[in-house]
Formats: sequence, structure tokens, C-alpha cells
Amino acid sequence: MAIALLTKTVIRLETEDGVIGLGECADGDRAVDVIAARVRLVGMDLQDIHAAESKLVPGMRYTPWGNEQFARRVFGGVRMAVWDARGKTEGVPLYRLLGGAVRTEIPLTEYFSFRWPRASHSGENTPVKVARYCATMIERHVVADL
Repeated sequence: MAIALLTKTVIRLETEDGVIGLGECADGDRAVDVIAARVRLVGMDLQDIHAAESKLVPGMRYTPWGNEQFARRVFGGVRMAVWDARGKTEGVPLYRLLGGAVRTEIPLTEYFSFRWPRASHSGENTPVKVARYCATMIERHVVADL
């Protein structure tokens, strides 16, 4: 199942055992491409990521029959969902599967980008509005004595 959002497509992968892995394709609405990829991936082994990639991404940098860049972005989201499902299936934190922890904290309070207006916020559709929103987040989240 893929859910299209404003700037990302969230990928929900479900294994035969009912384990859910989540990933995201940070390339706008790629739901149709993710759903098309599903047909090629059903029944594959979670540990065979390279075989999955070869089914979804052309082996060359350019092909007149498809968009290699979009295929790589879709596969990136699929790969993320596969790793998430693998970690859950194997009962191992994802950082262990990827070779060990690099840090214990990641300082982040907000993701800044253009946003469409919603009931909960007015949206930011210009660079000035994004900058104002950033200033608001600084006031709200930055400790005064930094």
C-alpha cells in the first residue's frame, strides 16, 4: 500500500508473517510507481535486497523506456521499508543491521519546507513565510543560553 502526500510517498510493506515495514519516497507522489513495483516484489526474500533492486531499477544510467532516476527514488523508499521490516522480523534494532550505532542523538526539531494550508496551520508558500516559520520554531525550541 502507498499513501501519496505533498512531498513524499509513504510505503507500507507487509511480510507474509504480517510484519509491517515503513519507508518513504521523497519525490512527490510516486504512489502509482510504488504500486506497480509491488507486483515485481511479492514473494521475495527480505534479505535479498540486491535482487529486488535489479527487478526495479534499470542497470544503466539512461534508458529510453523509463525514468531511471524515478526508479531509484522509488526503490530507495522500498529499500527503507525492507530494512524496517527486517529489523522487526529479526528482532534486532535497525542500527545493528546497518553496522552499529554512529551516534546516540540526532538534534532536530522541525522539517522546513513549503506546506499547503490546513485547518491546523496557515501554511508557508513563499520563502519569506518559511523563514518566519523557522524564526517561530527557534523561539519555541532553542534554549536561551545557547
